[in-house]
Amino acid sequence: YEEPLPEVAADRRRRGLPTVFAHWHGDELLMIGVYAFRGMNVLVSTSRDGGIMAGGLRALGFHVARGSSSRGPVRGLVGLIHQVRANGGDVSLAVDGPRGPRHVVKSGVLTLARKLDSPVIPSAACARWRYVFRRSWNQAYLPLPLTRAWMIYGAPVFVPAILDGAAWEANRLEVEAALRAANQRVMRIAGVEHERRDQP
Repeated sequence: YEEPLPEVAADRRRRGLPTVFAHWHGDELLMIGVYAFRGMNVLVSTSRDGGIMAGGLRALGFHVARGSSSRGPVRGLVGLIHQVRANGGDVSLAVDGPRGPRHVVKSGVLTLARKLDSPVIPSAACARWRYVFRRSWNQAYLPLPLTRAWMIYGAPVFVPAILDGAAWEANRLEVEAALRAANQRVMRIAGVEHERRDQP
């Protein structure tokens, strides 16, 4: 089940404007299935494993920019912005990577949203039956065959044109709170809230 888009995102899509969707690391494998063949723009690591993932994502209709938020983060974001402007489509970004801390928003999503003049739309996913990679820092999970799964969207977060100091941190925390709320809600819907994946 995929929840309808918030009206601001639906309106931007009708007008051909890109929208920035934010999610936690760990939800990617389910979201790949939801976003396949929609022309979604994503950022993938420049590592060897990232190269394998990039090839798979391109085969599924994603527009892939290569970059790292730990090594050369500005270059990665600039490449992603250029790609969106060239290809169109929305952006989906894992905002607590690449190595954590888990469920702590990094500031790159604010820069991306401001440059694309887009709100940040929190997105959260959950599969009722799944295999969780417990040893991974992000607790990534693989949805199991025939499971029920949900994809929902939280309240949009608007990024001011000018951000500095305390205002920047307040906006980052607003995105973080909206993502936590969306994560808690999708887990309640899926009936797996006891796992508390919303906590770092």
